[in-house]
Amino acid sequence: MKAKRLNWAKQWRDKDVDFWRSTVKHPTKIRIWSVISGQGTGRLDVVKGMMRQDQYKDVLQNRLIPQLEEWFPNGESYIFMQDEAPCHTALSIKAFLAVQNILLLDWPGNRLI
Repeated sequence: MKAKRLNWAKQWRDKDVDFWRSTVKHPTKIRIWSVISGQGTGRLDVVKGMMRQDQYKDVLQNRLIPQLEEWFPNGESYIFMQDEAPCHTALSIKAFLAVQNILLLDWPGNRLI
């Protein structure tokens, strides 16, 4: 693991300040929510501002769950994936997903391998 991180660091060490300054990690102008699977794509919803956990729970209840029921009417298994946005990792959301028996895929985020 250390060797991989070291190789990654060596690859980028000669970049000048301007290179790093021009990198914008989250230049978000519009936020959207949707769901996709091998079954198709769900409805695209525009999110105004930062999504709070109460808004996200509403999206899960009113968008995700109905879509999953449509795609998997016979209780077929699936794994739900989301990133580590604060509204996704809120304890209330984790509890809600657990009660709904929605299995989550661990998200690697921006961690180095």
